[in-house]
This record gives sequence, structure tokens and C-alpha cells, in this order.
Amino acid sequence: MLIDALAADDHFGSAVRDDLGPCRVPDIFGFDELRVLFIAESPHTDEVRFGAPFSGRSGRDMTRVLLDRVFDRKDIPEPAPFGRCMQFQSRFFRHFGVMNVCNLPLQEAALKEKAADVPAKYRNLFDAFKTIRGNPTAVQRQSQTVARVDSMILEDFTRRLRSCLEPGPLIIPCGNMARAFVDKSDVDPDHYLNRVPHPSYGQWLQSNHGDTINDMCRRIRERIEA
Repeated sequence: MLIDALAADDHFGSAVRDDLGPCRVPDIFGFDELRVLFIAESPHTDEVRFGAPFSGRSGRDMTRVLLDRVFDRKDIPEPAPFGRCMQFQSRFFRHFGVMNVCNLPLQEAALKEKAADVPAKYRNLFDAFKTIRGNPTAVQRQSQTVARVDSMILEDFTRRLRSCLEPGPLIIPCGNMARAFVDKSDVDPDHYLNRVPHPSYGQWLQSNHGDTINDMCRRIRERIEA
């Protein structure tokens, strides 16, 4: 796991496991064959609070769109966020899974409720996180610390992603960082949609993304009905 790699690194030390470990958000899957896998960037405040990806407002928009456009369920006005639905083992999402590129929060604000003092204690680590988020497509890094952290994140993500590739789910990276790390993991590009925005800031509900989201939902229907 990434937390173990960080703990074994002399620049961060073994205490990082106790300091950041409680903020780690695991991947989460439905109870049937995995056919659709969403990939997000990293946990934020609600994800850390509830222990599942897409557990906040973005996740609520995500659930609303999927219920409406994939399952034709327009009678659920205030659905639970997608990650919470996954935790509840919703029958609608039994073929779905969701994972973050990084299971640890990359943004300091995500720790304000659970571990507000941690970013200051590991300033070099959170500076590296900020650089990686700002330019996720970079293959080479000028800073050795940033390069090392980037490599740790990629190695951990690639291991988790490859473990999900059978029997070949539709992989949907949401946002720039998710797409960048899927690309860097060398997963066959035929397996995934590469234009889907992150559902934050209501992007899945915006008209300028309408064609992309509708096409995504069509592909999801085809996959889960196959």
C-alpha cells in the first residue's frame, strides 16, 4: 500500500502510518461481477469522514445522473452520494466499483476535520502532492522528492487497477488526474472512456458536458446489460 511505501521512506518516517493511515479511503466495489469501474483523484473531506470515494456533493450528482440516465429512475429526488450507495450495497450499483488514484488525501483541506495538524508535520510530502495534482501528466519531475512520491502513487494505483482488469470492466477515469494516471499505468486505452469530467462543481449536470455524459451512460447501460 502507498502508506507503507511512505512509512518506509527515510524522508517521511514510520510515524506517517499512524498520522495519515486513519485518513486512508479504501476502494469500494459492489456485490456482483465488476462491469463498470470509476476512478477519481483522491479523497476530500466527505470521503475521509465516511470512508468511501464520492461521498459528498459530487457523489450525489453522480448518483442522480446514473439513476436518471442509466436506470431511468427519476423518482428519487435526493439520492445518497454514490460512495454511500456503494457502502449500502445498493442493488442499482452491484456491478460497479470506484477507486481513487491516491487513497490518501492529496489536499490539506481534506484533513481539516480528522488530522488538521498533519500537513504541517509533513510539509515536503504535501508540497509534493500539490505539485503532482497541478501537473499530473508529467513523466519526469525536477524535484527528487516529488518524483519519488509520484512513483509511489503510480505503483500503488497500477497494482490496484490491474487487480480489477478481469473480466474487463469499463474503466471511467473522472477528471484530469485520473486520466493521466490511467495513461501512465499502461492500461489498454480501449478499456476506458477518456473525456469524462470529474463530477465536482456540478460538471456532470452542465450542458457543455451533456454529450459526453450521455455517451458514458449509454456505454454503461450496454456493459451492465450484456
